[in-house]
Amino acid sequence: MRGFGDIVEDIRRKPYDLLDASKTVFDRDFLERCRKLISLFTTVQHFSLLAQVPHPPAAPVQHAPSLNFV
Repeated sequence: MRGFGDIVEDIRRKPYDLLDASKTVFDRDFLERCRKLISLFTTVQHFSLLAQVPHPPAAPVQHAPSLNFV
């Protein structure tokens, strides 16, 4: 999964001619970036929800009874 900084860098790296309607590269790249941002947002949301879930307390450790051999 790419991070937000990688997505922004990708936008800065590609030059687009927004006034040339015959070029659809921007439209395709825009849709792909939206997909990546939604995926990133979903991952962050999932992580955030997991962090809020209270975890059950750990079970106490039970030691085996000691065996005394005489």
